[in-house]
Amino acid sequence: GLNVITNIANHAVAYENGTYKVVQSIYEQRHTLGAGWNWFSSYININGEDGFEKLQKALGTSGLHIKNQHQFVDYNEGWDWNGTLESTSVEEMYMIQTSEQVELVLKGDIVNPADIEITLNNGWTYIGYPVATAMNIETAFAGIEPQDGDIIKTHGGGVAQYYAEWNTWYSQSLQSMTPGFGYMYRNTSGEAKPLVYPTA
Repeated sequence: GLNVITNIANHAVAYENGTYKVVQSIYEQRHTLGAGWNWFSSYININGEDGFEKLQKALGTSGLHIKNQHQFVDYNEGWDWNGTLESTSVEEMYMIQTSEQVELVLKGDIVNPADIEITLNNGWTYIGYPVATAMNIETAFAGIEPQDGDIIKTHGGGVAQYYAEWNTWYSQSLQSMTPGFGYMYRNTSGEAKPLVYPTA
C-alpha cells in the first residue's frame, strides 16, 4: 500500500511497492509572538486573501489586531475579523497584537527572496523580511545604495542608521535581519527605490 512519511528535509515522501518518491514539499515557519504588540513578517507564502486567512487561523482567538502601513483588522469574539485589511504579502511587515503569547505556525511554500521586490517609498515603509535565514544589515541593504540618514528599525528598540561618510551602518542594537521579524525602513533619497534581498 501507499505509506506517506515526512523526512528531515520536510518533504512528504510516499513509499509504495519498494520505492520512495517525493509527493509534496511541506515547509513550516514557527515564530513566538509575545502578549501585546509584535512586528511580524513571513518567508512562507502568505500572499493574497488565502494567505491572510492562513495568518488569521494561525492566530486563533488570541489575535486582537493586525495592521500593515495603511490598513487594519480587529478581532471581536463572535464577529470574527473586521476592518479594511483583506490580504497579506511577504513584502510587508504586520503589527500584530495578541492577548497572550502565541506560537504562530504557518505552513506552505517558502518564497524565493530573489523574486520579491519591495518598494522603499520616500520616508518610512513597513517592510517584510521574506528570507528563511538571518542576514547582516550590510549585506541585506547593499543593493539599494543607502543614503546618509537611512534608518532600519524593529520592535523593541533595535535600530541602525546609515552614515555615508563612513559608508557603513552603525548600531549598538540591530546588526542583522532575523526571519519572522518585521521592520520599518526610512528612505532619505527623496524617491522610491526597489529592495531585493540577496540570496546566497
